Amino acid sequence: MYRKVLTLCLLPMLTLAVGCGKDRAEPKHRTLIGIAESINADTGEVSMRFYREKTQQWTTVSGEVTDQTEVLINGRQANLSEVLPGDKVEVVGKQEGEGLNKRLVALSITVTREEEFSTSAPAAEPESAAQP
Repeated sequence: MYRKVLTLCLLPMLTLAVGCGKDRAEPKHRTLIGIAESINADTGEVSMRFYREKTQQWTTVSGEVTDQTEVLINGRQANLSEVLPGDKVEVVGKQEGEGLNKRLVALSITVTREEEFSTSAPAAEPESAAQP
């Protein structure tokens, strides 16, 4: 008898829990690889160009970053202000909101660029240049 009562009480709870999950699907994350176009570190507005295989055209997409957006440049933590137009970027983002409130939000921005400077000590001057 106790098992039947317990089962009858738990069954509606399980049905509600499973049903609620279907109504709120997790937002899909999408990864785009392209070129940074514009970066506004003050407002968090960013845009990038990427090549869309389906249409075989370059497309510009705009979005925004949040305080939770991770920014990496050549594997090191960085600030959004360090990302430059023309940088090769990989952006993982998601769409939030619906209709007129729809917006694209970057979860992570990974920049790959050639090293701007060497971390080794400067080369010594050749001996012929050092002597008068």
